Amino acid sequence: MTTDPQIQDTAHLRALVARVSFERSCIDMGWRWEVEPIGVPDGPRMVTAWRLRCSFRRPDRDTGEVGEGFGRWWLIEPSATESGVVKTMFVAAKLILDHELMEAFKLDGVRPFDPHRTVQDLVSLGQERASEPTDVWPTDVWPTDALVYCKLCHKTHAASAGEKMCGGPGSWIAE
Repeated sequence: MTTDPQIQDTAHLRALVARVSFERSCIDMGWRWEVEPIGVPDGPRMVTAWRLRCSFRRPDRDTGEVGEGFGRWWLIEPSATESGVVKTMFVAAKLILDHELMEAFKLDGVRPFDPHRTVQDLVSLGQERASEPTDVWPTDVWPTDALVYCKLCHKTHAASAGEKMCGGPGSWIAE
C-alpha cells in the first residue's frame, strides 16, 4: 500500500484541487473550487486548516436564468491527507448534484423533494399527516361483513365476526 501524503500548506492543497476535473461529461457544469486558509485552535496555539467549496453554473430554479451556484463550505483539517481532500471534493460535488436533481425533479409541476424545505416545514407536514384520520382498523378482530384489504397477501377478505386475518394489526385497510 502506498503512503497518503498529508497536506503541507495552502499551495499544496490548491495544487491538488486543481487536478480535479469533470471532462467530457454531462455534469461538466463549470465547476470552480475555492480554498481559504483559516486558523483553528490546537491547544494554546493556532494552526492552519482550510475551508473548501465549489461553485458551478446552473439555471436558477425559479427564473431559469443561468448563473453561479455555490455549495457549502467544507472543513479541511490540518492533518488532512490528499485522499481525504479528494474524497471530500467528491462528496461536495455529489451533494450539489443531488440538490440540483431534487430541484429539477417535479411531479405534476411540484417539487416533492424540494431541498429548500426547512426542518420546520418537514415537521409541520409530518404533524398534519399524523392528525389525519386513518382507515386502518386498530384491532385484529373484525366486525361482521367487513371487507378488508390485506397488505400482506394483497387480497380482499370478507371478515366474519371474531375471525383473525392473515396479518397483524396495521396490515389491513377497510374497504
